[in-house]
Amino acid sequence: MSSYSSETKSSTIHISRDGTVISSVTELSEDQFHQSDHLDGHILPPLHGRKKELSTFKNAFDRVKSQNSYEIIFVHGKSGVGKTSIVMNLREQVIENQGFFCSAKYFQNVELEAEPYSAILSIFSDLCDLTMQASDFNEDRRKEIQQALSNNAEILKKSISNISPFFDNKCDFEIDEIKIDSTVAKFKVACKAFMRAMSSDEHPNVIFLDDVQWMDKASKELLEIFLKDTEMKNLMFILAYRDEDAGLIKDTFLNQNKYTDISLGNLDVEATTEMIAAQLGSIPKEIHDLGTVIARKTQGNPFYINQFLKLIEREGLMVYDDLLCSWVYNIQKIEEETKVSDSVAELLSHKVRCLDKGTQEMLKIASLIGYHFQGDMVIEVTLEVVETSKKLKSILSLSKDSLQSLLQKATVEGILQKKKRKYQFSHDKIQAVFQFLMEKEEQEQIHLVIGRTLLSSPNE
Repeated sequence: MSSYSSETKSSTIHISRDGTVISSVTELSEDQFHQSDHLDGHILPPLHGRKKELSTFKNAFDRVKSQNSYEIIFVHGKSGVGKTSIVMNLREQVIENQGFFCSAKYFQNVELEAEPYSAILSIFSDLCDLTMQASDFNEDRRKEIQQALSNNAEILKKSISNISPFFDNKCDFEIDEIKIDSTVAKFKVACKAFMRAMSSDEHPNVIFLDDVQWMDKASKELLEIFLKDTEMKNLMFILAYRDEDAGLIKDTFLNQNKYTDISLGNLDVEATTEMIAAQLGSIPKEIHDLGTVIARKTQGNPFYINQFLKLIEREGLMVYDDLLCSWVYNIQKIEEETKVSDSVAELLSHKVRCLDKGTQEMLKIASLIGYHFQGDMVIEVTLEVVETSKKLKSILSLSKDSLQSLLQKATVEGILQKKKRKYQFSHDKIQAVFQFLMEKEEQEQIHLVIGRTLLSSPNE
């Protein structure tokens, strides 16, 4: 976390004769001041107007920590309302209290049935790492886990690559695939034992599964076993889903005996204004007119509020004045010249269409690889696709460096986010827009190239 060493202050608000508001920047740290130069890439989590919900999460974790309880929370709302952000806000509290926080996300239109349990097993692997890395991990704790899992050791060793250090003996139980009915039953029993063993009084676990409406069938059955286990303790499960897809999970999960339900709605005008003020480094009352307009045009959806702010900056309707250290906007022009924003889908389409043709074409290809993708992978596929397309040869360069620069440009524009060598779309709705821009035949051709590339690169 950054440490602030100095502050930049301004305490006045300026109104020009044409009605343009120059919003003041007050009590900004040096780091915040530099981050305010440009909106893209510095979006704050949409936590304004969420005090009640944040308190519910905090109290639930307090019960897990102090009472060794087992908590189940369902958090839901429309796409873009901030479900993931509000849950991730809990992570710091969990870590401060020596807890372990693990998360996984499911994706639409992904063939998960071919690799069942993948997200849950990745969480199991994270729990193994966190347990062994804990400062108080010792031989007594290792033996405690070993004893709790002794009857299920072999199947767990085959399923979780980094669990072996908890055990003395080598794995000699061969399991090629978890598909045979008897093996599946043993696997489920083993997973339940694992969840019990890995939660402790000293290190309660918080497991966050995002977009569970797209979870594969096998994982749903396993998760249902966890949720119905009344002997679990020192554990919190948080399951997020979209209201639009609630029908996909109601019959499976929402018949649990005891759970907390958190429904996230859109922000009202006051919370929207607070969110924008935090983004601009201003005082809410000074930009109330801007907050009112944006709340109406985005319906108070946090994700679209951020997109709208970047739109009016990109269109020159709001500019940052370096001399005044302030954002300058004209509310009348924003009202009149942003009709596209009246539809949130159109707002995202407009954002995509503002990209240069080369970036658009490359991100179309990336959208078919997945929500997450390796930079090298999308460059390799793009080069292959361009080789067979006269149209793309006139738009995209065959240079790897130039294609890498397009990914960097998309990251600066806030379309992509980068973590080490891996990229992801800033929201799956943006990924969907790129897919929507392609004809079915074009998608099929690109999928063929992706398949060939994966076959020739087994490590991808």
